[in-house]
Formats: sequence, structure tokens, C-alpha cells
Amino acid sequence: MIQKCNYTNKSSLTKLLLFVLWIMIPLSLTFVSFLSWNYFGLFFIVFIIAIFYHIHYCDKIPFNLYIFKTLTILITWHIGALFWMFSIDKGVFGLFANVLVYLVPFVVFYILRKRYNVTTLVFIPLWLFFEYVQNSYHFSYPWLTLGNLLSNQTYLAQWYQFTGVLGGSLWLLLISYFIFQIIFLKKKNLNLLFITILLPSILSLFLLDIKIKKVDLGVSDRFITYNNQYNTQILQKDKLAFNIIKNIDTLGCYKSLIIPEQTFRGMYNNNFSNSLTHHYFKTLIINGIVENIFIGTTGFLKKDFMVNASITVTKDTLYGKVKNRLVPYTEYIFPKLYPYFNKKFYRGDVEDSSEQIINTIQILPLICYESIYSFYVADKIKNALYIYVMSSELFMNSNRYGMAQYDNIIKLRAIESNRPVIKASNYGWSLAISPSGNILKKSNDVINYFEVSVPKNKPSFYSNYGKDAIFGCLLIFLISTFFKPGKQL
Repeated sequence: MIQKCNYTNKSSLTKLLLFVLWIMIPLSLTFVSFLSWNYFGLFFIVFIIAIFYHIHYCDKIPFNLYIFKTLTILITWHIGALFWMFSIDKGVFGLFANVLVYLVPFVVFYILRKRYNVTTLVFIPLWLFFEYVQNSYHFSYPWLTLGNLLSNQTYLAQWYQFTGVLGGSLWLLLISYFIFQIIFLKKKNLNLLFITILLPSILSLFLLDIKIKKVDLGVSDRFITYNNQYNTQILQKDKLAFNIIKNIDTLGCYKSLIIPEQTFRGMYNNNFSNSLTHHYFKTLIINGIVENIFIGTTGFLKKDFMVNASITVTKDTLYGKVKNRLVPYTEYIFPKLYPYFNKKFYRGDVEDSSEQIINTIQILPLICYESIYSFYVADKIKNALYIYVMSSELFMNSNRYGMAQYDNIIKLRAIESNRPVIKASNYGWSLAISPSGNILKKSNDVINYFEVSVPKNKPSFYSNYGKDAIFGCLLIFLISTFFKPGKQL
């Protein structure tokens, strides 16, 4: 009787410990994700090791259990990184929709593992192909691209000018994979691990040193940004334009005035050139105060065809640019689904003057969400000297974590392109970012002034060849991982 009682107590204790572990492991992974995406990206290696452990033994568990465990991992990842989305409109819907999208590479790996007994290493090129598609397709959310984790430690990400953000994803995956093999499979991969860690790190510090030494403080451009969050009155467009001009330093000489996304709503149309707003802004150019003006706006091109756009005013002409990468659901849904939603959406499939802006005045204008697409920026930056980001962060409800993550991702665009970034934001920080990803100045006053050294470097390797080179390398990597030494799988 005593033995039976002891056995029952031990059994209950075991169940209690298992229950505590079942609770603590997801909570611990959520905390790791939070620290990684907001403070120190390399912590996420712990999370990726957990992923490798999970998929390595996937062929030993039923599919339903595998999906449950995968969803648990993905939910902890997303909540830790994107918890700020709970405070925005339909943010919870977007977060969990993205979890389901991220399930795809795990399901593909499970099928390959079951049918062809592929090695765990195959998951790496599969994941990179997934991120490749995420960064290529317009209806996606590439915020959680693994390479973005180094945005908190840009001194380790300087080699992105050759590989782009997917190079960082590969680096973190390889480090995690080698550590997983050493700890759990008792593989002797210490040499490979050290080489994988050291070579990119040393290269990054070397490139950073070169960029710092190349800065020419004697030749610079000056910029003005406007922040509409302090305009407590709802001013008509003409009065708002006059109010902006009234607050600008008219004794200086500046390259550009940059007005954030959606500040002048409803003005993207053929009548803008005859408007008083255009006349007010044109006086700044005629009087030699600024060379050009970028105005965040919206407009209807025809009934139910609404665009989020910008107008560029120069001395001789006007240019229009339409936002091509739109936030899923918040800004865009497939047109065939419009009847099922009681709201209006923007369209991005519109011809505009983007190429003329880049080639004529050597500026790449980006409207908010476009700036998180690495490939999109790389495809367009070749002939530009500067990147202008016009954003509105009102939807983040002043959440400092979401705003900081966004600003950090923008720093990576500067590194990848080897070009300075000037960001103008409503309800966020206006920034001047150097080609090394260093924030030169940040401000959120009504009118903000920045001075940046004129870039003399050539476009980066990634800007010229990155996307195609990455695709080729991924294809070779994927094919090679399907083969074990002496055995075809």
C-alpha cells in the first residue's frame, strides 16, 4: 500500500513538472523573441536552435502534433517580436494571419523529411526561399526576415552591401545549425562554427572602418522635414501649406523639403498644378530656399481607385509617385475581395514617374511600408544618391517598440544600398542615417533640419546584382543539400 502511494505521488509530481515545462518553454521563447527583436538580435540564435531541434525529430511524431508544436513556436516568436500589433487596428488579425503564412516552410520540410528523408540542413535553403518570396511579392509582410535581427547591431551587418538582408538570415541560420549539431548531435563542428562567426564579423568591422574614413565633412547637403502631429487644427490644404512655409528658415539653402505620407490628402490629381498649395510651395523653389519638395498625399484616379502617393515639385515640372508596396488588409486587399469588406483600399498597380525622379534628380522616394522590402529598394536605388522615406506612424499609437523596429529596419536599407537615408515622419522620428546605418540625427519637432555628407561611393554590389545572385546561390544550395556524401536522397 505504501509503495503504491509513493508511485502515485511520483506520477503526479512528474505530470506537474511536465505541465510547468509546457508553460515555461513557450514563455521563455517569447521572452527570447522580445529581447532579440528589440535589443540584441543575436539572442535569437537560441530560438533558431529550438526550431532546428523541433524539425530534426519531426519524422518521429504525427503530423497533427507537429503542426501544433510548430504553431506554438511561431506564435511565441510573433508575440515576442510583434506584441505592439495588438494595439493597432486589426493588428491581432494580421499577426495570426502571418503565423499561418510562416507555417508553410515547416509543412514543406515535414513532407520532404517523410518522403525523401532529407537532412535537417535542407531547412536552411527552404527558409531562405520563403524569405526570398516574402521580399519579392507585393502582398506580404517581410518584417520578420531573420536578417533584420542585426538592425540593432549594425556594426555586424556592414557586409549586407554585398548580400542584402538575406545574407544575415543565412548567417544566423548557419550559426544556429552548427551549435545545434554540437550540443544535440555531438558533432565536432567547432572549427566551422568559429569560421562562420568570425569571417563576416571581421569583414563587417573592416567595411565600417572604411565607410567612416570616407566621409567628407566638407561637402554636404541640407534637408528639411515636416511633422504634422503637432497640427492640432484641421487646416485646409492651402492653409496647411502656408503654415509650413511660415515656419521654415527662409535664410538657408536646402536640397529638399520632405513632407510625410498622407499629409495632403486628396491632392494626387491633375488639378494640383493649378492649386494654391502648389503655388505656395513653388515660391520656396523660385526663391532658392529649396531645390525640390516631396509631398505625401493621396487621391482618387477614378471611382473606387484610390492611391497613396507623393508629388515631387521641382523648378521645371511635377512628378508623381504611387506607393507600390501596401500593408496587407490595412491598405490593400485583392480587388476581387472588395465586395466582402466595408472599407476602401489603395491600389499600387499604377504607372507613375518614379523612374524619372530617380534618374533626373537622383532621389529614391519611398512611402512608409515600401522601405521594409529589401529587394524593392535594391532594384531602384542604382542611379540615386539619397533615399527619402515618407512615413506616418500614427497607426502604431505611439508604441515605442514598433516605431524603433521600423527605424532599425530602415537603417539596413542604408547599409545595403551604401546610400544615406532621410526619413520624414508624422507621429514618429525624422532621421538622417549614414550609409553605415548610423543615425546622424533624430528629431520630432514640427520642422526638422538635417545635414548629410554627399555620398561619393558607387552603388553597392547588392544594388547592382544582389537579387539575381542570391536566387542563383539559393538554387545551388538547395540542390546540394538534397545529397548526402555517397548517397543520393
